[in-house]
Amino acid sequence: MDRNRALIWAAVGVASIGFLVAARLRSGESSGVSVATNTKAISAKEFGEAYPFTVDGELICEGGAVLLKVDGSLYAVNGTAQGKYRDAAKPLDGIWKDDPKMPGTKMSVADVITQGQKLCL
Repeated sequence: MDRNRALIWAAVGVASIGFLVAARLRSGESSGVSVATNTKAISAKEFGEAYPFTVDGELICEGGAVLLKVDGSLYAVNGTAQGKYRDAAKPLDGIWKDDPKMPGTKMSVADVITQGQKLCL
């Protein structure tokens, strides 16, 4: 499957299922998805040039899953979030910056994941 088809498939999946689950996550309704209580605002201002995203958001950690919430949408930042929230979270591709030092790659999210996992402690 080429990249464009994968992105279209992901968008369709999020639109049809993910928005309902994400809305319930935001509202606190029970849907089999636990409501996150461990959050922290993160921004380009805080990280400087190392900030890997094109938007600021709210970092969330729930059971080891690190997510970024932006304008009501959830993005899976680590592998745990990708598995646990596969139907509710969008892929990072739409907000993930290219690495200017390594053309063809994305910027590291390691520091964001580290900060997110500290929220679960």
